[in-house]
Amino acid sequence: MSKDNTSASTANVTELKARYQSLQVRAEKLGESLQSLVPLNERSQAAQESFLLAYADFKALQKAFASAKEGLNGIVILNSTKEEIEAEGGLWEDLAEMAKDLLSAAIEELGVTEEAVRASCLKDFLRVLDHIESLVARAETESTSAAQ
Repeated sequence: MSKDNTSASTANVTELKARYQSLQVRAEKLGESLQSLVPLNERSQAAQESFLLAYADFKALQKAFASAKEGLNGIVILNSTKEEIEAEGGLWEDLAEMAKDLLSAAIEELGVTEEAVRASCLKDFLRVLDHIESLVARAETESTSAAQ
């Protein structure tokens, strides 16, 4: 991969990490907001329903973030230099070796290029973040309705 592509990938990874962290902050605030609404027995049925819908989205977000964290780690590994991986050592090196093996297998099995795999990983993670963002936004809306 050329130096320009590596720089672009690093910028993309940095942006993905920042977006992921921003969504995590919003989800944490959502969790705090939901917690502040309990108990709900004095609220209307509509407010209680909104709370339950927001809570269901919040639980789905927790699972989505756990899965997305693994995906983000894979992207970071795929876009790290050998020196960066060696500096992390231990488990990180083992994960990098696994990622390298998976990358090689995908290239061989599917007949695709390394660049295509790397680009598709970034684009797929963007889709995951879009999904998480829509869950966060929907839950925030329901939480606001529950608070009224």
